[in-house]
Amino acid sequence: MIKVLVFGATGRMGLEVIKAISDSKTFKLAAAISSPSSKHLTHDSGTLSCDRVNEVLISGSLTDISSDVDVAIDFSNPESSMRCLRYCAERGIRFISGTTGFQNHHHKEIQMLSKKTAVCVASNFSKGIALMSMLVEIASKTSGDDTQILINETHHKDKVDAPSGTAIDLADSIYRASKDSSTDREVSFSSTRSGANIGSHKVSFISESESIFLNHEVTDRAVFSSGALMAAKWIIGKKHGIYNMRDVLSLS
Repeated sequence: MIKVLVFGATGRMGLEVIKAISDSKTFKLAAAISSPSSKHLTHDSGTLSCDRVNEVLISGSLTDISSDVDVAIDFSNPESSMRCLRYCAERGIRFISGTTGFQNHHHKEIQMLSKKTAVCVASNFSKGIALMSMLVEIASKTSGDDTQILINETHHKDKVDAPSGTAIDLADSIYRASKDSSTDREVSFSSTRSGANIGSHKVSFISESESIFLNHEVTDRAVFSSGALMAAKWIIGKKHGIYNMRDVLSLS
């Protein structure tokens, strides 16, 4: 079985990943790490995630890990994520991260640390968004330079970063597709934070004569945890380097 460290274990996605591992015959939870100030420290992670005891207690420090780990799955914040990646890189542990909000200096360090282990970073682990990214790239290549491009995204009221990491990645797909264009493509963003919306993204290509609309909406967080586990299984045995969800799905 693939032994997994879940980092950010008591957050929305951390608990979803632990639940998915509990339901899996491929993965085994090796450790569950949360913030040192978490009110759930020493609680059973299985009980917290799915009311099933798994005897893996929530810990507040990577130094508490006593069992072998094959891969880490991280859903935390940029600074915490980097601490986990440094830990994994020094030990050759594969690293999967769904954390968003990384800045340029984070990306530079991720690039450096990926020389020591295989790293998969994705702002969104759904198959649909990976496919949407490819379709956005195709639409950008074929649309005229006079086409207006807008990205609208909506998330729950507690999401901090705006625009979302997924929206930024979709824009990056547009920029990559447009690198040979005679003019730089401009992308407009619109972000809404309300209610309990898990995540919806819409990319619009609007010209005078026609419009293209690409939409994606998530209705269950389980799509993210299943995607993260898919990436975790895929990355075992991969060479050192940086990968994304399109690599996992062979869409690159």
